[in-house]
This record gives sequence, structure tokens and C-alpha cells, in this order.
Amino acid sequence: MTGGRETEIRSLLPKPPLPLGGRLGFETGKAYFVELPYHEGLVKLVKARAAARASMWFFAGPVGSGKTWTLSWLARKIRAETFELKGKSRWEVVLVPGLSFGAGPRTLIEAVFAASEHLRVQLATEKGNIELGKQGQPSHELVKAGIGNNEVWSVFTGNRGTFPRMGSVPSPPKWTSTETQESCLAEWFRVINQSGVGRLVILLDEFEMVITTLSPRQLRGFSNALRKIYDMIEGDNEMPNVQFVLGATTDVVTSLRPTDGRGRTAQGWIEALRSRMSEPFYIRALTEEQALAIAEQAIGRARSEKLGVRFIPYDEDAVVFAYAVSHGNVRRFAGMLRQMWEDAFLEDAKRITKQHAEGAAERLGLSAPSE
Repeated sequence: MTGGRETEIRSLLPKPPLPLGGRLGFETGKAYFVELPYHEGLVKLVKARAAARASMWFFAGPVGSGKTWTLSWLARKIRAETFELKGKSRWEVVLVPGLSFGAGPRTLIEAVFAASEHLRVQLATEKGNIELGKQGQPSHELVKAGIGNNEVWSVFTGNRGTFPRMGSVPSPPKWTSTETQESCLAEWFRVINQSGVGRLVILLDEFEMVITTLSPRQLRGFSNALRKIYDMIEGDNEMPNVQFVLGATTDVVTSLRPTDGRGRTAQGWIEALRSRMSEPFYIRALTEEQALAIAEQAIGRARSEKLGVRFIPYDEDAVVFAYAVSHGNVRRFAGMLRQMWEDAFLEDAKRITKQHAEGAAERLGLSAPSE
């Protein structure tokens, strides 16, 4: 491949070109992500919906469509770009990678606190320079203390069961109380706003885990808690404009909020929340051009030496075939590239051919679309 000589794959491409997963985070997928045309529309939508005091909507796609990587990219975009706001207000983004199986409203609130740890660190240095929330209320005193007190903060994040006794709160309320949880979250949002955050975007990934693991009764409680949080934000002008973006699979979203014209009605437990939610944003399937661009970048990064030819050591027709059997799904496409690489690696091959692609598709149970 260099100087007219083919190099063994295990030397030129010592690892598969694309990972198959990742947890929501600022660095997730960063080295491999390729911005696609619809991503610009996603950013514009976030900006537009941030004008509302409260906003909540689904970011949906099939399993393996790249939701987590795209939300991670969106988080980096929000953090890196300076969106215009009046005065000194700024944007902030909070990442909740997912909620545990059987998660309830308390788990959600604790997850938001835990994911906003970086804001707590910032506030700890500014504590004397801002006016904190509704003074005199227990929630105010607890949040104020929690900025610098790890024991108090550990209660907010679910790592401790009870608040310590303090001079400002000699008889602290029980964290198991829903009222305490909600009032402390409200106070935390007010403090964030007073620190200069005018727009807060909360990205919550893998929301389908909540929907599929709770009983109908638990789902009604969770839906009601989200509705109450929405109403709390919308009715309080001392909070930033808060936007919840819920990453979920398409089948879950369409079963809760059908927008496909099939005439299905939303389940009763979600109706009160559904009426407050904005239209979902559906992730789009990859085109062949987009898939080839992703493959070219990923293979180029994974190679042990720089070459001026696309896809080497993959033959282009092998990559095209991998796209065809993936049906536009980025994880299936990445899985094909990995399986082809593994087969060729084990053979000590010098090229990854269409024959490797056909064998990989058979092993993965994938077939090309019919003509």
C-alpha cells in the first residue's frame, strides 16, 4: 500500500475503525463524529425552544441510530458556541446518561443534581458574589449549604440518606419527602439562574429504560412528576429557561405520542405530560454518501500511517456493501466494518474485500434491501 507494497491489516489497521457504543458524555464519539446536514436543524430547534420558559421533547431514533453520539455532540456544541442572550446570561448543558431500572421521580431529581456538579463547582467560587434564591426557606438554606458542603450535596445526589444538622437548618426536612425534593430542585434552578445561566438544557439519554421497566402505576407517578417539574419551571420567573431533551427509541416515542397518522391515542398515564411536550425530533437514517464519509474519516484515524487513498485497507465496494446491508443504521454499519476487519485480521489478509463483507453480513444476519 506504500511504495507499491500491500501491508498486512494487522499492521496497517491494528484496531477496528469504529466503536459500537458509548455513554452520554462530552467526549463520547468526539474523535469519530461527522456532522450531517440535519444536525444544523437540531441546533436551530434547541435555540428556538429555549425561548420558552419550559420545554420538554423527545429526541428519537431506532436502536443503533446514533442518538447518544448525537446528543454528546449537541452538548459540545452548546458548550462551545456563544448563543446570543440579553445581558450577561449564558447557556449551560447538563448530561444525564440514563436512569436506573425502576427509576422514579426521586431518581430523576437526584440525577439532575449529580449531573450539574460542574455548576456547583463554579458556584463555590462565586458564592459570596450572588444572591441565593428564596432566603429563609429550608430549601434555600439546604441548597446554599450544599454548594460548599459535601455531606449535604451527597443527599441531593442520592449518595446519602439524611441531611446533617446545621446551624442554619437545625431540624432538616426528610429527603424522602417529595415536597422537599421538588423544592430543593426549584431552589437549585433559581441559584443557577442567579449565577448568570439564562438557558439550561438537560439532556437525558435512554429514556426508554424508564418506560419499559416501570409498572403502569409507577409510570403514572413518573409522568406526574415530570409534569409538576414542567409547571414549576414555567410558573417561576426566577429560574432559567429549562429545556429537557429526552433521548429515546422511536418505538417507545410513537407509542406514547403517535404522530404518524395511524390514529392511535396516547396511553392515559402520559396524557397530562404529553399535552405539554413539543413535537419530537427524529434522527434520520444515513445516506450512502454520509456513511462513506463516516467510514473514510474513521478508517483514516485508525490507520497506523497516513495514506492518500480512501478506505484502505477496505475495498470501496466492500464499504458500499456494508452500507447496503446496514439499511442506514450507523451501529449496524459500524458492526459490519468491525466484523469485516476481524475476519480479515484473522486471515492475515492484506485487503478487506467484498467477499469479507458478504461473509460478515451472513454472520450478523443482515441482508441487502431488495431491488
